Amino acid sequence: MNNPRSAAQVLKNLGNACYAVGDYAKAIKYYEKRLQLARHLKDQRSEEQSLASLGVACEALGDHGRAITYYEARLLLGRTLKDRRIEEQALASLKIACYALGDYAKAMQYQQGTTNPGV
Repeated sequence: MNNPRSAAQVLKNLGNACYAVGDYAKAIKYYEKRLQLARHLKDQRSEEQSLASLGVACEALGDHGRAITYYEARLLLGRTLKDRRIEEQALASLKIACYALGDYAKAMQYQQGTTNPGV
């Protein structure tokens, strides 16, 4: 495909289709390719969406630790973009993933918005 932005959309759609039929591992592969392309294109909105999709797919596989890594990257990007909606969504996702791991103290920190990933 000659248009990288179209390729990113195709990767997103393929990932979504795989996710919809329960093939989460394959969805992750497509989302990871989209994330790489978004970073190459310096498309921060697509990068943010890819990080969110990766986190959700990892959680569907029960890999909450890996999901947290993606959600923390999304939170940092949201803060870089000064997008409060992204920050709030990332914090909510982090809270749920930490809760799933039994890390209730960390979940409460994310609930209160007091954790600074990557610092």
